[in-house]
Amino acid sequence: MGHERRDLGLGEPGCATRTHEGESLRRSAATMLRAFEAFQEDVRQQIALRSSVVRISASEGMTKHWLLPRLKRLRDMDDQLQFEVHTTASQRSLASGDLDFVIRIGEPGDCELVGKRVGQVAFGIYASEAYLKSRPVPQSVDDLRDHCLIGATLDIPGSRRETEAGQDLVSRFLAAEAAGCCIKISHVAGQTAAASVGMGLALLAVPFAEAEGLSRVLPNVCATLDIWLLRRRESDLRRQTRRLQQFLERELRASKEWLSGRCKGDAASG
Repeated sequence: MGHERRDLGLGEPGCATRTHEGESLRRSAATMLRAFEAFQEDVRQQIALRSSVVRISASEGMTKHWLLPRLKRLRDMDDQLQFEVHTTASQRSLASGDLDFVIRIGEPGDCELVGKRVGQVAFGIYASEAYLKSRPVPQSVDDLRDHCLIGATLDIPGSRRETEAGQDLVSRFLAAEAAGCCIKISHVAGQTAAASVGMGLALLAVPFAEAEGLSRVLPNVCATLDIWLLRRRESDLRRQTRRLQQFLERELRASKEWLSGRCKGDAASG
């Protein structure tokens, strides 16, 4: 009788319970696995759709005078590479713009980005030869008040000053703007164009202004901004973007001296 009771089993209900719980767990695990596989497939499809295009954002001057010549060189080596370049004066978000890389001048900004500081760009005061022939050339920052100035509608962020004479270059340029003749233009390309046609003095990136043929005044005074090469983390998943990152980092290192446009006073003393 004792043997019969064991066969008919008080153990069976427990076994049935364990089987039910195991089956429920198995179904949950299978559901999670299918969801994960679907997610992976979606990521793979998105990457595949964009595999041939790399999207980059940079300022107008950086794009014209630095980025485009290097992208051409890269395309000459591999004509399968496709680029989409966004020139902008604003601190454009990678997430909102669906961008792979941002070359940013000033503060790095968005916490969604990863990357590194890759150099500095110097800023100085520039004008056309025609403008400088029309009135006395400034001999000090104080003389800016006697000139027409070409300003920006946005402040220059995060400037780091070099040389004692240039410690307050940005703030004094802005003060001179407020005190005298001034035209404000939102984009750097517009400020450069206004300086080129003789409308006044502009505070511009040294290497880009000189590439446009403008003349520098007060060459011993300058301010600098950091240059950041930033990317979205997902860019590391694509061979093209990994390759471009290495290329841009290498080229920016090679361009440090040109971009930094050291103040002539600093170079002479060094």
